[in-house]
Amino acid sequence: MTTAANTYDWKYIVKSAICIFFMFGFGYLPPFPPLEPIGMHVLGIFIGLLYAWISIGFIWPSFLSIIALNLTGLESMNKIIAGGFGNNITVFVFLMLVLVIYLEKAGICERIAYWFLSRKIIVGRPWTLITLFLLSSYVMAMLTYSYPAMLIPWTILYTVCKDVGYKKGDTFPAFMVLGIGVAAQMGFTALPIKSHSLLSLGILESVTHGEYSINFFEYAAINIPITLVVLIIYILMMRFVFKVNVDLLYEITEEKFSSYRNQKLTLQEKIAFLSIIFFISIMALPSIMPQEWLITSILRKFGMTGCLVVVFGLLTLFRIGKKPILDFSDIANNGKIGWEVIIMYTGCMPVSSAMSNPDVGITNIIVQYCMPVLSHLSSFEFIIITFVVMTLLTQLMHNLVLAAVVTPLIVQFALAAGCDPALLVIILCFAYGFSTTTPAASAASSLIFLNDWSPTRTSYKVLISHFAVSMVILSVAVVPLVCIIFMKLQ
Repeated sequence: MTTAANTYDWKYIVKSAICIFFMFGFGYLPPFPPLEPIGMHVLGIFIGLLYAWISIGFIWPSFLSIIALNLTGLESMNKIIAGGFGNNITVFVFLMLVLVIYLEKAGICERIAYWFLSRKIIVGRPWTLITLFLLSSYVMAMLTYSYPAMLIPWTILYTVCKDVGYKKGDTFPAFMVLGIGVAAQMGFTALPIKSHSLLSLGILESVTHGEYSINFFEYAAINIPITLVVLIIYILMMRFVFKVNVDLLYEITEEKFSSYRNQKLTLQEKIAFLSIIFFISIMALPSIMPQEWLITSILRKFGMTGCLVVVFGLLTLFRIGKKPILDFSDIANNGKIGWEVIIMYTGCMPVSSAMSNPDVGITNIIVQYCMPVLSHLSSFEFIIITFVVMTLLTQLMHNLVLAAVVTPLIVQFALAAGCDPALLVIILCFAYGFSTTTPAASAASSLIFLNDWSPTRTSYKVLISHFAVSMVILSVAVVPLVCIIFMKLQ
């Protein structure tokens, strides 16, 4: 017979109690010098939020942190709510999720994948096919999110493998499944329009009170080359280190995907494709156009969120038949919006701001104890060491949680060390995105390890090997070169 006591999830209750203690009880403990009582309260909220995000979830802990922060008396509830729900980055993430769903619904993601696979150049050239396959995933993730950029190419891969004679567990499909995962994560990280990068950019502006910010062009100019290097390393290792047998791919004839070659885009697909190109263009143009032009000034004032609002305004203004091109209500209410990410931002942004508040004193303590170490490091050394440490940590902690928790502290360290925090945050965004080595690294990474076309042992072996080789090359050559170029251009 089942008793009522057996129906309780005691692990959940204990974890929740620990979170609640830190958020509401930790601040009443005797403060350790030189921290003041208000600092103890904020530190407790920070620890409770971090613990809950890792062990419980995102929704109710984020809401609870807002209540706890208000009870400290540091800010009014209206200001906390405005700093969370009303934060520019939170609004942008919501609108970006809607745009991604629109692009998927319009069919442009799948169209991009088949465009790559229908090129004549792949016939009799297996490694060209592999490269284009992975590039299709990279581009899809760059324009949308990592999930469709993995799931759609995987579906196409299964069909190709079955047609030429590969089956689950074979070396080639296993490596391709993992390669598509790597490509998707790299594409996801390449532009500053995704969750972890937006969170980090928002924290940079919040912690430095707007003194430092990162424009679209700066971010893309650094992270597109770095992410492509990581993808190229994977392809080269697949060919020359693991020596994957691709003989069966010679069976693919010109007729295999030729039916897709001359297919014309539908009107909806054309509009969807042009909308994302237009969006990226108006974000990038202020960085490259003459600064004295009026249009440059206008676009700079828009920022990323304003540019997205322009795109939505046009897509909802114009109609096909009697319906708007983008039915905002239909897409926003279809159940695919990632509300966990949005609610996480609402809790994260006010707590991050409180952690950096001089009146709270937490950052002063961090700087006081870290300065003796930081003072012996050059800006260059500081960036490289931070990059290596954070990339390693990302493999053990969810990348979004790590970005939320560590970025405010790292920005303070950078300022104390005399390092450009904008450059550091751009590189940190890549570090957070290079989260493919363990299932705990990111939501996308867990999806990679759940794919039964690649045995778990193979996944660990390949991804850890790729990560190790990539880190050596990035740390010794690529990131230092990026830093040198960036610093010279400043």
